[in-house]
Amino acid sequence: MREINKKLNPKKCTFGIKKGTFLGCKVNTEEIIVCPDKVGVVLNLPSPRCLKDVQKLNGKLASLNRFLSKSAKKSLSFFKTLKKYTKKSDFQWTAKVEAAFKEMIKLIAELPTLTAPMEKEKLIVYVEAAREAVSAVLMMEKEAKQMLVYFVSCALYGSETNYTLMEKPRTSVKGQILADFIVERPEGDSLNTPMEAEEELSNPWTLFTDGSSCIDSSGAGLILTNPKGAEFTYALRFRFDATNNDAKYEALIVGLIIAEQMGVKYLQANVDSRLVANQEKSVNEAEVFAVVEEKEDTWMDPLYNYLTKETLPAEKEKARVV
Repeated sequence: MREINKKLNPKKCTFGIKKGTFLGCKVNTEEIIVCPDKVGVVLNLPSPRCLKDVQKLNGKLASLNRFLSKSAKKSLSFFKTLKKYTKKSDFQWTAKVEAAFKEMIKLIAELPTLTAPMEKEKLIVYVEAAREAVSAVLMMEKEAKQMLVYFVSCALYGSETNYTLMEKPRTSVKGQILADFIVERPEGDSLNTPMEAEEELSNPWTLFTDGSSCIDSSGAGLILTNPKGAEFTYALRFRFDATNNDAKYEALIVGLIIAEQMGVKYLQANVDSRLVANQEKSVNEAEVFAVVEEKEDTWMDPLYNYLTKETLPAEKEKARVV
């Protein structure tokens, strides 16, 4: 610290302790326990009487998610209530939602103790996929017993519910659990990439995708370019209702499928949404999309010009659409 001329505030730093409170949890060298104050606030909550009460409840449950098994699945009734009634006068707290609320209170009263994993310890992941939610738990073995490390749960919306049970867990587990505990490259490991592979990776195929939706239709465009500069252009018309993000998902998925069918081994994907770029999903091609290869001018030409040359149409209305 002295070498880089940095100082610490003694009032905000504590050294040499084995236990303490951190980010709303009581932490020691072996265990992580939720603070009783946070649990007490939820246990003393009355049944919600308005939308604002439901919003407060969802916020408090979110802070306890890591201790709750299948939290998204058990909270679906609250989220649906919040989504369905957008006006105060429309709010209804049904008997079914009340039963789910009481069940959630019972679970919070008996929250488990989590274990802090040590470096290089083997971790076990259990995943469960339902129609509207994906849940997972990270565990470790200690003295022939399986100890809880972390719970994670993700609700599925829109087109996400159409994926098979085998496909649904793929993105949820990777992004939310393992990133918290597993280092990208373990200490001592090294990547020995042959020179031939490095040369091939330097000249990958390139994929540009973009998608959009409107009231009555949705579609996307993609451009696949080989290392020699030859371009393969496709226009997609979707046979289902999709948001802009859904269209971007499907455009990337179709591009990957086409690249695989063409025997492409190394591909650099360029999308205009980081949400899409950090996800991986597969799709049933026959059910949800149709691919039409266009040889003449198409609606996706402005997208192509924007993605490759960063140019917009001269007309303001068309430029706004792009």
